[in-house]
Amino acid sequence: MRFLCDFIFSVNGSRWDNLFFICPLVGLVILVLIVKLADTGIENWLLYGGGISLLIFSIVTVCFIRVSGRYVEREMKKEGSSLPQWDGIGLRYGMYAIVIVRNTVSSMSLVDDKAILRHARKKDRYLAILYLVSGSLTLLLATVYYFYSQ
Repeated sequence: MRFLCDFIFSVNGSRWDNLFFICPLVGLVILVLIVKLADTGIENWLLYGGGISLLIFSIVTVCFIRVSGRYVEREMKKEGSSLPQWDGIGLRYGMYAIVIVRNTVSSMSLVDDKAILRHARKKDRYLAILYLVSGSLTLLLATVYYFYSQ
């Protein structure tokens, strides 16, 4: 996973060249799946779409935590800000993503919004958007599949 994150967001050269290399490959795999599923019902479309969405969400989650989350926390430690003591299973990373995408300081927050926004980079914003969109899409497809299949 770390290799994939480093490959997509490499520091040397143009960062997005690697992303433009991976996107057509992912598109080709999805196109092959669409051709194979052309004669199946909507229930299978929802099932396979949810599976692909879950796979993408899993990869983006690992990349967001390893690239953005760890960087923000490392910079906050250097600055002297305290990390959330209430979190034990990683819920703070979802809150980091929401703060980065929203780009405003909330009056009531469980995390330090000012410090997160001060240390967030441009690629952190892109990863946070991917993280939230892919997670929302996964939940939406799973919910629709659940109610449609009954």
